[in-house]
Amino acid sequence: MRADWRPLLWRAAFVVTVLAILVLALAPMPPSPKAWRYTDKVQHAFAFFTLWVLGARTGWWRALTLVGSLLALGALIELFQGMTGYREASVADWVADALGIGLGWALVSVKPAT
Repeated sequence: MRADWRPLLWRAAFVVTVLAILVLALAPMPPSPKAWRYTDKVQHAFAFFTLWVLGARTGWWRALTLVGSLLALGALIELFQGMTGYREASVADWVADALGIGLGWALVSVKPAT
């Protein structure tokens, strides 16, 4: 019998992506050229859409648990950014996170929790 590595790969991808987002969200930002005003919000939405897609495939979560967990992660990131002294917390960023989660939920169903 062959082992199915897919669940493990989805879970590893989810954990690595959470860690990468935490590092990127809390690291100092280098000065950047003037970009579109909402670039940051699109990045937030894309990051949390990606987390939804990966989290939905892990088999760890039920839909509402994943929503709550990702919303809490987004809120904690904003809280910690406000404590850094070189980043700032933003409710609009958290709303963008929520929009990414909502888009993910609308497009990708959650694999039943195991």
